[in-house]
Amino acid sequence: MTDNKGNSSGIPQETLHKIEAQTEKRAAAKLRQEAEALKEQLDMTNQQMGILLNAQKHLADTVPQIKALKRKASQSTAVAIASDWHTEEVVFKDRVNGLNEFNPTVADRRIRAFFERLVYLTSIQRNATDIDTLILALLGDFITGYIHEELEETNSMSPAEALVWLLPRILEGFRYLKKEGGFKRIICPCCVGNHARTTKKKRVKTMTQNSFEWILYHVLAMSIEGVEFHIAQGYHQLMDVYDQKVRCHHGDSIRYGGGVGGITIPVNKKIAQWDKSVRADLDLFGHYHQSIFERKWICNGSLIGYSEFANQIGAEYEPPQQAFFLMKPGRSRTIHSPIFLD
Repeated sequence: MTDNKGNSSGIPQETLHKIEAQTEKRAAAKLRQEAEALKEQLDMTNQQMGILLNAQKHLADTVPQIKALKRKASQSTAVAIASDWHTEEVVFKDRVNGLNEFNPTVADRRIRAFFERLVYLTSIQRNATDIDTLILALLGDFITGYIHEELEETNSMSPAEALVWLLPRILEGFRYLKKEGGFKRIICPCCVGNHARTTKKKRVKTMTQNSFEWILYHVLAMSIEGVEFHIAQGYHQLMDVYDQKVRCHHGDSIRYGGGVGGITIPVNKKIAQWDKSVRADLDLFGHYHQSIFERKWICNGSLIGYSEFANQIGAEYEPPQQAFFLMKPGRSRTIHSPIFLD
């Protein structure tokens, strides 16, 4: 049933209009509030964006830009150490837990790899610096010799035969350096090791004159033109590289009897004693078959690699390798890298 005003709810039409008007008013007020809130949020966001843009502009003005270095902006000298090849010695694979194998065939391959990779590493460094000079330090134990009786049983050649076998391979290596290395100057400081001696016991006064390697170095010097050989008459060979004094030796006069810290402590002690007479900025040596680069000295790895003796004394395994690094005026060494031979 409807009333006379056509409203079935019984509520007067005038009242309904008022309710609708109030509802619309409240909805409009709510919309205005929401709009004001959105406006405030937008204003805050714009303010934050302005802060970020200003900060970005400030950072762009204050942070220095990284620029590409000019290529070949400096001069460097390449230095490599060759030592502890033990050319004629034999290492049996089944006696070193399969970690290494060594014989003349393997030695021949590693010798070629040494000269090839020396040139390759130098070519990489030439992308950033000029390298005209190579110092190739020959630091002994290129043959094993007969200093222990067991070596007479296991070596693949006698010391004299090993010398004859080794000589043409080193000569070929120098020919490769001269042809492919791009060096204007090659300098070779030479020191004898303890294995190549012709006497049973080590001698001090005549150690060089009683060494097969002393013969090897002199034959090399007479056979290769354009390479500067400096053959030590005693234990040390000193040379100046830029503003640095470098002391070369085999390393066998440094006594190490084992212990925590490895050879580091006895090496530092020995160098400190030598420095009292003639101070050197850098010592280069081998003998210990460990590749170690320290601030004042570098110990070279070996070409023969892990052997039965190393296994017996519990020495840490190290793959066959030789040392390579650069020297630069005013900065001593700048980079160093092992020359891996396998």
